[in-house]
Amino acid sequence: MSTKNFVVGSLVGGAVGAFAALMLAPKTGEEFRKDLCGSSSGLIDKSGDLAISLTQKTSDVVNKAKKVGQNLTSKEDEPYS
Repeated sequence: MSTKNFVVGSLVGGAVGAFAALMLAPKTGEEFRKDLCGSSSGLIDKSGDLAISLTQKTSDVVNKAKKVGQNLTSKEDEPYS
């Protein structure tokens, strides 16, 4: 659970930091809007990549847990010596 909280906190912190930097930068409205559009596109791409990565890692953990469970159940079938 702490890894999930760290990832969420990092994403939220990054978004807040990027927004604050854009708001405080001395630019015209047109430049600001262009930067905002560019930043949002980058954020969408990064979040998509993160979702794919998390899906793959979750799948790996589930498969490993299944193997461990199968090993435990197969050991129960073995006679004790």
